[in-house]
Amino acid sequence: MSKELSDVFKLSRDWLSVQEVVDSVSSPSCGAISVFIGTTREDEADGRKVVGLEYEAYEPMAQSEFNKLCADIRARWQSVTHICVHHRLGWAKPVLSWRSHLLTAMTASRRSSTASAS
Repeated sequence: MSKELSDVFKLSRDWLSVQEVVDSVSSPSCGAISVFIGTTREDEADGRKVVGLEYEAYEPMAQSEFNKLCADIRARWQSVTHICVHHRLGWAKPVLSWRSHLLTAMTASRRSSTASAS
């Protein structure tokens, strides 16, 4: 029995939804979903306080690199079935660190593959 694989990549200027990412990888054949939530933290660089980050991307290159990343993950962890990455573009303040700017999720039949791959 062959398993169907899916890869979802999204760049957005809107706020990201953890539920949307989880829904995109959910499958009755998978017993594990690993999720990573990336936020913007308060920090200092060269003695100066970071007031925010501007996230931008050259979309064709970002999509190409995502495809390579998915191939690399599947080469190492063959049981990984679904992979999803959503990345927010635009200005992000550390004050709003509870807002996610990067969401990733992947599924596999067992938890050990998704935990190692993420």
